[in-house]
Amino acid sequence: MDFWQCQLAGVNQNGSDDKGYDITYNNGVKTYKVEVKKTSSDNISFFISESEIRFAQQPENKDDYEIRCVILDGNTAKIKRLCNIFSFSDGEDLHNNSMFTIQCKQNYKVIAKELVDKYTHSD
Repeated sequence: MDFWQCQLAGVNQNGSDDKGYDITYNNGVKTYKVEVKKTSSDNISFFISESEIRFAQQPENKDDYEIRCVILDGNTAKIKRLCNIFSFSDGEDLHNNSMFTIQCKQNYKVIAKELVDKYTHSD
């Protein structure tokens, strides 16, 4: 895919984290910004940068940001859609919430807790 095709498709061609997301799509009503992560088990865990978290937490991205987890299992792959897990309920924050635990080294490692339909959708 060349640069202009990527622009038209809403793809972050260079994989740069400074945008805060990888792709966009429009469902006919609004445009979503999607961060794509991969994991190798149904116990969803992935690495995410501080800039990606900051982007997801911006008020204007609260309702149109999501994470798509590609779960690899041998020769098969499943995709799970996580709504904006960085949009917290009152009293919750990055380190104390009902959706995931987080570990910090160079990047953050998110380990999803048992997810309910409010936060995850299978495609």
